[in-house]
Amino acid sequence: MKQIIKRGSFFTLMFMLLGCLSLYAADNDLITRQITITLEKAGTLPDRIASSKKNKITNLKIIGEINGTDLRMIREMAGSNSNGNSTDGKLSVLDLSEAKIVKGGDCYLNNGYDYTSNDVIT
Repeated sequence: MKQIIKRGSFFTLMFMLLGCLSLYAADNDLITRQITITLEKAGTLPDRIASSKKNKITNLKIIGEINGTDLRMIREMAGSNSNGNSTDGKLSVLDLSEAKIVKGGDCYLNNGYDYTSNDVIT
């Protein structure tokens, strides 16, 4: 009976350890802590995030003015480009509570009609 309990405990420990290792491997490159970026000028988000980190950020807070160029980048970081095709982006939490939407920048959808206006995403 003791041998069965020891063997069961051993296997339980091994499965837990392997499970933790696989979770670590899956999330190894992701940046899961909140990244806060203050934009001094709308349209500069692509300049503030390195392309090597763009698709690894999962939690982003933006402070300052944002426009269509910034929204286009946010879409890509969240897993969809302006055409609606999938990207490698992993962004799942976005805090725009201290951001202000302003007119200008690129069209954030490739239909040619979606531009930002002051306080409006059309």
